[in-house]
Amino acid sequence: GSPGNNAFDPQIQWDPQANRWLYVTDLIAGSDNFLAFGWSKTADPTPLGSGGSSGNWCRFFIDTGDELDDYPKLGHNDNHIIIGTNVFDGDAFVTSRIWAVSKPANGVTSCAAPAVSFTGEAGSPLETTDGDPVFTPVPANTFESSANGYVVAADSPFDVADPSQVTAWHVSGPSNAPSLTEDGNMNVSGFDFPANVPQPSTSRVLDSLDARLTQAVARTDPATGGQAVWTQHTVDGPGGRSVVRWYELLPASTTVRQEG
Repeated sequence: GSPGNNAFDPQIQWDPQANRWLYVTDLIAGSDNFLAFGWSKTADPTPLGSGGSSGNWCRFFIDTGDELDDYPKLGHNDNHIIIGTNVFDGDAFVTSRIWAVSKPANGVTSCAAPAVSFTGEAGSPLETTDGDPVFTPVPANTFESSANGYVVAADSPFDVADPSQVTAWHVSGPSNAPSLTEDGNMNVSGFDFPANVPQPSTSRVLDSLDARLTQAVARTDPATGGQAVWTQHTVDGPGGRSVVRWYELLPASTTVRQEG
């Protein structure tokens, strides 16, 4: 069952190595906050379950107390479910977090509690190589078997005067003892907050976000033979427009192979 029904920012993802679905969302129940995650027991996501039943799903909740792990982003590697969050205490941003959750072995349909760890807390916030605050770390949706699970985050114009870098980390190690390694910063073309998007026949505009990365995919680039991460964000464009900027990153060598 769920501790509450006020769910925000849900994400669901197919794991082709484990042949099961993964999900994450944040929950608010009364005065407490929760990070909720889980997986389907098989490739079939039905039945969903109701009335407290988990159906074909294993469901878990982390009580984060006064802190809300907001805007969760989902990724995975061979051994871990990886979650990136922005942590708020009330209206105050305090840190970003990278969570590592042990994945069940392929074919296991029981719902044993997984090992869970995280990096980033109010007293020791997650930072880039330059010492800048990290905002919206995005784990990569890994397409193929990989011991490394990459996480990327762009400079935030809220905190960096001239944002022009993307930072990468990777989660590795056995399922019950993950290791988070910072690969480092990669230089990209400078960017800034994008303009809101006008709509016809109304003065209301669409929020184009704040230059944060929104998703990432990892797979081997046959042109290089190495694992690459593709990611994107909305940034300021010519003539006051908002444009989507994409990158192909090679975190192992902290190289930007392409951007456009």
